Amino acid sequence: QTAASLARIGIDRVSELAEVPLERLVRRFGRSRGNALHEAALGIDPRPVVADRETRSISQEETFSSDLDDRDALRTTIRRQADTVARRSRQSSLLGRTVTLKVRYGDFTTLTRSKSERAPITSGSSVARVAVALFEALEVQTGIRLIGVGLSSLEPAHESARQLELFSTDTEETSETDERRVEVDLATDEIRRRFGDRAISVGDRQRAAGHEDGR
Repeated sequence: QTAASLARIGIDRVSELAEVPLERLVRRFGRSRGNALHEAALGIDPRPVVADRETRSISQEETFSSDLDDRDALRTTIRRQADTVARRSRQSSLLGRTVTLKVRYGDFTTLTRSKSERAPITSGSSVARVAVALFEALEVQTGIRLIGVGLSSLEPAHESARQLELFSTDTEETSETDERRVEVDLATDEIRRRFGDRAISVGDRQRAAGHEDGR
């Protein structure tokens, strides 16, 4: 609701909000919220930093410059975000069970859809598989302004009986595929660590793993 109110007075960016006089924000939103918006836009926050707060979720979002209704482009964005989320979970030595897809439409209506897996997830392709499945049930004709992927229900990797995602199926064939995915993800992490994030793309990873869902 606040975002919609700001948009009605021509404010879509933090830099624009920072230029609005405090008095104007107070008149429109009241003293408490107006002050909070003003200070947030200027980076003013007197609350102490809590460095050891437990991580509850890992997420990646993207806001588009214009509303997007291209399903292929949105799927590509979801897969890229899933890859980033999974990589950050591995770097944090965390495993997650719940994948969440967040969508905000052009009219600022926001939807979240989640699905929990039986076993922890660490593979980017598996995060993407769940997120894309959630996405397929949504309408996009009106245009999407923001989309994001999150991983929650986190637990330390060392507390899991099996630290990597080799256990979500009962068939030997699929288990081997999962193992291949994990090997590719770990190899990708090492390539990026040595040569930078742009050294390998999501498409390169999917071809290396032989994923049909990445074509």
